[in-house]
Amino acid sequence: MEQDHGRAPWVALSVLCTGFFMILTDTTIVHVAIPAMMHAMATDLDQVLWVVNAYLISYAVFMIPAGRLGTRYGPRRVHLAGLALFTAASALCGCATSAGQLLAWRAVQGLGAALVTPQIGAFIAVLFPAHRRGAAFGTLTSVMGLSIIAGPLLGGVLVTRAGWQWIFMVNVPVGIAVLLLSATLLPAPPPTGRRGTDLLGVALVTTGLTVLTYALLGSGRPHRAPALCTGVACLVLFFVQQRGNNRSPLLPRALFAQRDFATANAIGAAVHFAVIGSATPIALLLQQQLHLTAMRSALLTAPTPLAAAAAAHISGRLADRIGGKPLVIGGLLTYAYGLVLLGSQARPGMAPWELLPAMLLADLGIGSALAPLTKIAMDAVDSRHAGPASGVLNTSRQVGGILGGAAVGALISRQTGSAAQKSPPRTGAAPGAPDYASALHTTTLLTAGALFLAAIAAATLTPAPRPPRHPRRTAVLRLDALPAVVREGHGYQAVQILTATRAAARGRREVIGFEIADADGSAAWSRLLTGLRSHRLGLASVRYVVCDEAPGLAAAVGAELRLPTRSPGGARDPVPELRRTLQRHLDTAGPAHTSAALAAAVREAIAAQNRRWAAAPRPGVRARLPRVPR
Repeated sequence: MEQDHGRAPWVALSVLCTGFFMILTDTTIVHVAIPAMMHAMATDLDQVLWVVNAYLISYAVFMIPAGRLGTRYGPRRVHLAGLALFTAASALCGCATSAGQLLAWRAVQGLGAALVTPQIGAFIAVLFPAHRRGAAFGTLTSVMGLSIIAGPLLGGVLVTRAGWQWIFMVNVPVGIAVLLLSATLLPAPPPTGRRGTDLLGVALVTTGLTVLTYALLGSGRPHRAPALCTGVACLVLFFVQQRGNNRSPLLPRALFAQRDFATANAIGAAVHFAVIGSATPIALLLQQQLHLTAMRSALLTAPTPLAAAAAAHISGRLADRIGGKPLVIGGLLTYAYGLVLLGSQARPGMAPWELLPAMLLADLGIGSALAPLTKIAMDAVDSRHAGPASGVLNTSRQVGGILGGAAVGALISRQTGSAAQKSPPRTGAAPGAPDYASALHTTTLLTAGALFLAAIAAATLTPAPRPPRHPRRTAVLRLDALPAVVREGHGYQAVQILTATRAAARGRREVIGFEIADADGSAAWSRLLTGLRSHRLGLASVRYVVCDEAPGLAAAVGAELRLPTRSPGGARDPVPELRRTLQRHLDTAGPAHTSAALAAAVREAIAAQNRRWAAAPRPGVRARLPRVPR
């Protein structure tokens, strides 16, 4: 059920974004500390790289089961459990004394992150109505962009000033603060599924994703091809098993029926394929061939995630107004063009800042596409399935990123190795050194091709429904309930005079309907509004307004007629003047003996008021003053 709690959703979203920022920063902050960890633990690069990969594998593998846990036990419980596990694992990572211990605790840390991430989408589906989710997902995407900057910069400062252990220990105070704020400020949506756990589905998806990511990340390791085949086979069996499971599937059957959701997952995987696939050759070009330090490289590329964050914030709000499909297509094509431009400009010996315009253009495309894409995916499913849907969406993105890193890594290794042996270096390159500029040109063509195919897929998305068109000069229907008394044989009965007053923004006002009701006016409101619609009293240009002083109107409007509502604004409120006119007529005539007599008195008072309004100058129009003879 959709809810809108005013400003409270944004307070809750700020807490969610803080925890999400901490989790995403941990995916990039470790890269800066790799040399320091190698020296401190006396180990090789391959073993330290698996400290990074253990987190990525655990994070990607457990998100789908974590989304299902959120629907069974409630997203708040699972979210808090994930934050607690992530914070405790971060402390244990900082206390690790060997590479094996660090690898194990990083896997636990990834499990905690996987428990947290799918619940964020579930919370947004509960906190925000559909027409405001684009802005929320835009804010979330902006946090992703900021985490890309903060990871390397914060990691460099902590490793230099305090030691590599503090890239993990810094999560402890932040995690505790987010945990306390989450327990206090986040709502507690009720669980939507209490049936049994799909243990076979959990086993298939975790085994398949673990073996697949191990095979993709373990370049050069033995048994890579059998592991790749085993992982794909387990995932195929998982999807077949989910389609045939009618009791308690890990993925609700409704997800398979939504074409837009499946398309959005494929597009999200393609975007992250390009993001991760292009990051490695850019970093190699800047640091290995253009000889920038890691800190200077991070500072050079820092404006590009900021551009992506700003574009995501704007595109998320635009998606609420015009729909997400055109923004996704435009963002994907902009991103592809930026990558092609980046690859064509790369050359040995160039000034590094010359790459910045193309990188800014590419990141503007990323931000423009991701926030509307997330909104399309989450709007395509019922809010009850938001947890599993968010888990599938984030898992597909992680797998796409792993595929991009593996494919581009293999392509760079093959191209730089063969180029060094068969051809002389390009102008400006050192003899025998790998030509990463040529490698960047080739890999950007690959990633841009993936984005172009994603743009073709985005063209098949369902367009957003067009909002209703209102005339330029829109009237406001002001509804009010005025108290009155009917005299009976043995006493008096309190009744209500329900009125509907049409007031144009800069035009005339008139009362176009009224009803006499007893204390419960719900049925009378329905009669009044239905009568106005049936008589077609110029309501095509009316925006309906629910007044706070009209008891029972919200139920009549929302449940029966479902008219749009908005706060009164624009023209000056005519109700007080009508109230005074009715009071004068009723006080002069005294309490009516019947409801019919009261209706006649009200009709006479309304006619007098309408005549007075018709003769008065229109609001906002200055009356002409008579000319004074000279």
